[in-house]
Amino acid sequence: MRSAFRVALVAGVVFLAVAPFWPVVAQQEGDAPKSPATTDDSAKKPKGRLPRFYDVVVTPEQRKRIYEIQDKYEARIQALLQQIEQLKKQRDREIEAVLDEEQRDIIARLRALAERQKAEAKKKATQTP
Repeated sequence: MRSAFRVALVAGVVFLAVAPFWPVVAQQEGDAPKSPATTDDSAKKPKGRLPRFYDVVVTPEQRKRIYEIQDKYEARIQALLQQIEQLKKQRDREIEAVLDEEQRDIIARLRALAERQKAEAKKKATQTP
């Protein structure tokens, strides 16, 4: 109960601290709202995901720069993740090489059994009563 109160209190404080910095756009009589299709930026707007809570404080220019930084690192991160996966596979092959043929057969059967059980559980979860 106290935890929920603290979260609500912190959220309220953050809102009150940030609210004065949010631009207030008042539409005047006769002004037509701008449609997203008429802006030049909508077609080439960079896509991404801001880190948690950043959307509350960043400006549109900062948002654009953050997305550019994320794009700059994405290819390198993906390459490293692939390298990690390759190392894990190599490690697993070396570990499996320690076992004899009978032990490898038992492991293979246990893995197959686990896969069947997982598939059955998934099938049961998707069935509606």
